[in-house]
Amino acid sequence: MNKVKRRKPSAWPSIMSLALVMFILILWGISIIAFDGIVKTTVEDANLDVYFTEQATNKDIANFIKETRSNPQIKKAIYISPEQGYKEFMNDKTNQDMAEFVSPSTLPNSVELYFHATEDLGSTMSETANKLKANKLIDDVIYNPNVVKNIQKNIHTAQYVLLGICFVFVLISIGLIQSSTRLSIFAQRFIIKSMQLLGATNNFIIKPFIFKNIKYALIAFAVALVMALALLAVANGVMPYKIEWGSALGSINWPKTIGILSAIAIFGILLAIFCVWLSTRKYLRTKIENLY
Repeated sequence: MNKVKRRKPSAWPSIMSLALVMFILILWGISIIAFDGIVKTTVEDANLDVYFTEQATNKDIANFIKETRSNPQIKKAIYISPEQGYKEFMNDKTNQDMAEFVSPSTLPNSVELYFHATEDLGSTMSETANKLKANKLIDDVIYNPNVVKNIQKNIHTAQYVLLGICFVFVLISIGLIQSSTRLSIFAQRFIIKSMQLLGATNNFIIKPFIFKNIKYALIAFAVALVMALALLAVANGVMPYKIEWGSALGSINWPKTIGILSAIAIFGILLAIFCVWLSTRKYLRTKIENLY
């Protein structure tokens, strides 16, 4: 009689299940990095406009700019002359109805202050505005006190929603990992029980399965990373606004990125170890007559 050649169970179901979990977590990690960049860029574009009185001389304004630039909270201070202010005013289509009432001579000297992005930037801008209003050379200080708070609130809300979606998909994926791991070990249940009957300890039996699944987890992490990069490339191809990869890579917080990716890889390895340990322990405790 010809012997039936038994095929070894495929490792790909376990690898792809792990890859799916890590793919979802990588997308969440990318969102954290991207949202941080969006918050920083958007918040730092919010400015505080300082308008000077007619008594303020060019020297007074120059000293003011020099003083504000030395403030570590201020990113930059830009002087806007009446002529430049008039040009910007006329370029704004919403101001066309008032164009006949405005001329360079009617506009004051002003300075735009931009701040470094921080969690309490809204409070910083309010405190700065109150201090500047006490200056006799300053006629008015204009800014939107809620814009920064709204930006940060909306971004954080989006992160929490995305985290909830990721959590649901991770739970589903963990179920798939557990099922595929059990199927893989099910095909070797007689080998496991034979080793146990020959006196092998549980740790000795489980160890090869753990090392094998660690290898699967590392392959899965590489697959998940390639999938995430491919998705970004496809999304960049269909989005109306293209990502400038040079500036995007330059603005990435690399220590934070490496930390997130390392944490995802370690999570995947620990998840693989836990699933294989759980499944193997089941067959170690099963009576031999129940294996059939």
